[in-house]
Amino acid sequence: MKLDARCGRSQIDFDNCVLRCISETCYDSVYGADALEEGEVDIVRGRTFRSCARNELRNLKVAENQRSKDDAKRAGSPGEAVRYS
Repeated sequence: MKLDARCGRSQIDFDNCVLRCISETCYDSVYGADALEEGEVDIVRGRTFRSCARNELRNLKVAENQRSKDDAKRAGSPGEAVRYS
């Protein structure tokens, strides 16, 4: 595999770079103070990172859906159900 020069020259530098790219917030929270080292396998932190990244993505999707709903309400979307009391 050809490593990107922006992410360093070793596989572990590349791996850390990819994790930062996925979620800088989660990377800083999980690995920030103690980055992965060559040959290190940390299952616990890996699971913590994946959980954090999934939650971050889920929150982004919820916020995006809410913005879409808000935009549709402002535009008076004809597809909205009308309730009669």
